[in-house]
Formats: sequence, structure tokens, C-alpha cells
Amino acid sequence: MTRLRNRAQVVMKMLFITNYYPPEVRGGYELWCQEVAESLANRGHEMTIVTSGADRTHHAQIGGNPRVYQSLQLEVCGGISNTVARIRRKKQTDKANGATVATIIERARPDVVLHWGMWNVPRSVPALVESLLPDRTAYYFCDYWPTLPCAYEQQLRNPARRPLARFPKRLVARLLLPRLDRGVELQFRHPICVSEAVRRLLVKGGVRVAHARVIHGGTRPHPAVPQMRRGPSLRLLYLGRIVPDKGLHTVVGAIRVLAERAVNVSLDVYGAGDVDYMQGLARTTEEARLSSAIRFRGNIPAADVPALLTKYDALVFPSEWEEPFARTVLEAMAAGLLVIGTLTGGTGDILKHKQTGLTFKAGDAMDLANQIELAAHDPELSYQLALAGKSRVSQHFTLERMVEQIEDSLRSLCSLNLVNSL
Repeated sequence: MTRLRNRAQVVMKMLFITNYYPPEVRGGYELWCQEVAESLANRGHEMTIVTSGADRTHHAQIGGNPRVYQSLQLEVCGGISNTVARIRRKKQTDKANGATVATIIERARPDVVLHWGMWNVPRSVPALVESLLPDRTAYYFCDYWPTLPCAYEQQLRNPARRPLARFPKRLVARLLLPRLDRGVELQFRHPICVSEAVRRLLVKGGVRVAHARVIHGGTRPHPAVPQMRRGPSLRLLYLGRIVPDKGLHTVVGAIRVLAERAVNVSLDVYGAGDVDYMQGLARTTEEARLSSAIRFRGNIPAADVPALLTKYDALVFPSEWEEPFARTVLEAMAAGLLVIGTLTGGTGDILKHKQTGLTFKAGDAMDLANQIELAAHDPELSYQLALAGKSRVSQHFTLERMVEQIEDSLRSLCSLNLVNSL
């Protein structure tokens, strides 16, 4: 039961359900989930997290506040053989997840439940929560999972990487796809979206969330201030997953154009991802004799990112897919970097051409080269845009604001149920 700490604030018992939670991290949204949960705990709320154990076979319970249960069984973990085995025991998985969630709800007695990252979580989980707590169930959409088929189906439809395995996998898919049920229809009565783009694209995909509130992601303040560049080279940074739809190949193409123009730039690449794609980029870099200009640095822990950012002049953000809302762009702007990026998805909510950064058309290496050359030849413009970007983040996209708005939405839902129960 909620307790009134004062007239203005309700102390709530909150349950977050999410596919991954640190230390299991697939991207920035798991970090946001942890930051928001810990911030809400620091505000006095009782936080419970239910997540997967990822590759683990045991179920861990981590005490404290937030209390974390690593108990959910995901749909897909590993290759096709593991997926086939998981499909065969799907009913047992749904039953086990249902028992886990019901037990934790009984134990935690949450005033409100917020579903966070739900890709790869069986739809039976949110369906159960909606049935048990129909007026206390909310969603924070940081991606487009409601528009996607289940992870089982995605795994079966993805072509095998090895040529010899492609035909056998197609046969397996032909046998198993008809056996997959279409899942249950979820209500999404209390949705929140991380950007206007996410809400728009979910609605376009047939998801009934036109009434969703938009609460943008946020970042912590960074002590660094933008500096006027005085060195001979423009130091560029790429930070993120290295997969085709993130567009790093466009950056490599732009650096090649700039080398032909004798523009002095360097690029450091941090991240990991698709092995074949990464090897192809490395070959292209070597064949174009750009190895001295483009350096692949590998992965970097999230805790080291703030210090890393201070070593560069600009972040290049070449994403070609509909980014829900890019955490990397926020962090770079907060650290005083110029951002040169595409406007796919929610990125346009913060990145404005020649206002808070420089933009280019997704997949257009020549356009990107022109923007990088402009930044390299006009340090005053770069400095002013970096100042404007940092100011915009500090005014509108802080982690504190994100937490306050999520808290406000959940408090409103909790208060509504309290009134309805009288």
C-alpha cells in the first residue's frame, strides 16, 4: 500500500520488468533502466527488478534497494540448436515465467509495474501482469518490440551465417514456424515513449499508443566544457555497436573522400558487433591505405566513456535505422563534443543542423565528408555548435528530468488507482 511522505509525494512500491539489466548490457537502454531504478530508490521508493539471467542457468536474487531477481527465461539465447530446444519447451518456459512473476508480485506487492525492455521476453509475461494488475501496468517503450515477431521467429527467419548451414536452417524454419502461436494481444493502457519517433512508428505499426506520453532519455552532467580546437587534425570518435544499420561503412567512405581532399582527420572506433561486417570494414580500411587514419579500438566499459569523450573533438553518429533515442548523442553533447549525425528516428529531437550540431543524409558518404570538412575548416563554428549542444542537453535532457517525469507518470497512475479504490 502506498504511503504519503508529504502532501506532494507518494512513496511507491515499484516493479520493473525488463529483458536485460546490468551487468547484462546490450545497449544504452539497459543502463537507463538501472539509472532510473537506482535514482527512484534514492528518492525513497521500494524498487524491485525482474530480469533475465541471460546465459546463466541459475536464478539469482540480489538484495538491497533495488532488489533484483534474475529469474526470467528468455525466448532466444544462443544459436539455432538452442532455439529449437527452447521452442520445444515453450509451454514449460511460459509456465515457469508465470510462476516466477506471480510469486514476485505477491511478495513485492507493487503499487505499479513498469515494463522496460521486452524484446525476447515471452509475451505471456506482460499479458499475465496485465491480467493481475490491469490498472497498475505501464510500459516505457525504448524500441519497437510490439511491432516485431517473437524472438523465436526472428531467429528462425534470419539466414545462417555459414553457407553450409543455410539449407538445413531453412528446413528447420519450415517445420517450426507454423507451430509458433501469434501470441496474445496486449492492452498498453498506460504507455510512455522515449521519443516522438517511437510513438509515431509504433502507431504506424498498428500499436495503440497514440495517447502515450513522451519522456526523453537523459544523461548526467559532464564537467567538461567545449574547447576551441587548435590542433592540426580533427579527432573523430565512433562509439557504439558495429553492425550494418549503424552506418560505420559510411564513415569509412567519408574518411576516404577526405583523404583524397587532403583534409586532416582521424577516427577512433570503439565497439563490437557483427564479426563479418567488422572484418569487411577492416579490409576496406587497409585496401584504401587508411589504417593510420582509422583505428579500431575494441570495446570500452560504460564507466570509462565520460573520460574517453574528452579526448575527441567530434562524435560521428551515422546510424541508418530509426534510432529510438540515442544515448551516445546525449553523452557526447554533455561532454562538449560537436555531434555530426543522421536524423533517423528520435535523433532529430535533439540534433538540429547548424543549431546543435551538423547533420547528413543517412548512407551518404559524400554528404558526411562535406560536414566533416566544414567542421575541420571552421573551428569557430564547431565550437559554437558544441556549446549549443551542451546547453540543450543540460536544459532539456538530464537524467534527473527523466527520472522526475517517469516518477510523476507512475505516481499519477498510482494515485488514480488509490482514488478508484475509495
